[in-house]
Amino acid sequence: MISQTSCNLFWAMMSPENLAMIGYSGGESGGGSGGGNSVSSLTNTEIEAIVSSIADPTEKETVSFALSKVGYPYSQAYRDTGNYYDCSSLAYYSWKTAGVDISFGGATTAAAEAQGLDEAGKSITETDLQPGDLIFYSYTTNGRYKNISHVGIYAGNGKMVEAKNEAEGVVYGDFHNGSVVMYARPNK
Repeated sequence: MISQTSCNLFWAMMSPENLAMIGYSGGESGGGSGGGNSVSSLTNTEIEAIVSSIADPTEKETVSFALSKVGYPYSQAYRDTGNYYDCSSLAYYSWKTAGVDISFGGATTAAAEAQGLDEAGKSITETDLQPGDLIFYSYTTNGRYKNISHVGIYAGNGKMVEAKNEAEGVVYGDFHNGSVVMYARPNK
């Protein structure tokens, strides 16, 4: 028979935080498909090369922060620890680092962020996309604002950064526009 202490120790070892320490972030969660050619980590030199052509300092800081988190594990439970990100916390902290608060009504879900930006007149079109802009997706009917369930950050040159899901974590890959319901520029 297995003791309660052994069971507690086992479940502590299986926590997302401890599993991430050994490189595992498996499972599945929010986010969508697409975004082929994903990269799982970037060097500082690669990040600088990507952001070097971004003229606006706020947008450059936003994209730099997001790119620096590529390779981090995905977790909704640990999204505010700085060691894990879900899609909306990546967007929130990327913009917050650049001095822009995209929370709305005290919430930092993708739907709340989108609602606040939309109501503030910060929506844009796909043809207006520039680095740092947010891309909001709806993959399910969830009753939230515009049924939004995911957000990514446009990085320029047809690429984006997103905290995709537990299996992939934060990735840098091709921009994908399937299921997009809104684009926004927080510093518009």
